[in-house]
Amino acid sequence: MFENQIVTDTYNGKTGCACGCGGDYSEADSVAGQKRIKKLMNADPKLVKFFDFNNNEGCYELENEDQTRVTRVYIKKGE
Repeated sequence: MFENQIVTDTYNGKTGCACGCGGDYSEADSVAGQKRIKKLMNADPKLVKFFDFNNNEGCYELENEDQTRVTRVYIKKGE
């Protein structure tokens, strides 16, 4: 899933704007960040959405079953 991509940040919290008020950010190399990356890598690919930010960056997103919380992994496309 993350081939030729650099994971820059991770987020877990309420759905919405992801400003950090309803969840928290963790760096990719932190324990929490590694858990979030693993969660997305092990998820059913049909459930993972990708949002392209059009500047060689984007994020993968996985919502919980109730669609009330989300895990996001932010990436920068590798050269």
